[in-house]
Amino acid sequence: MLRRISDQYLVGLHVFASAGFAVGIVLLQRGRLNCLSNRFLGYVGRHSYSLYLTHFAAIYALKHWAAVAWISRLTPSLLVQMGLGYLLLFGSALLLSIGTYWFVERPGIVLGQRVICAFEKRRAARRELISKLPLSA
Repeated sequence: MLRRISDQYLVGLHVFASAGFAVGIVLLQRGRLNCLSNRFLGYVGRHSYSLYLTHFAAIYALKHWAAVAWISRLTPSLLVQMGLGYLLLFGSALLLSIGTYWFVERPGIVLGQRVICAFEKRRAARRELISKLPLSA
């Protein structure tokens, strides 16, 4: 059975999370949070745009498949339910984002590089042609 979360609890949770985020930014700026420089977070960072694009689809899919109700049956603790929900959401969104990164974003990057290279070659050819034209006074 799903429990209703009070608005006061959610406001307090958001204030606490925002304060923690602000402290984290200050610590990162001062070089005190070296634990965030690891391979996993680098991997997530490379896929962050795809993660941003696909997280809503993951939320919709988890809602459609009643994952929230399934998690609520696992444990009575609301905090554990939220943690499991976030882990499930992050994992599914990351899987979706890895797929879109390799099959959409990477080919798009390669195509963009080819287009830029072709334009630069055309520009260089035009400049060379213009430089060979005689100057008329």
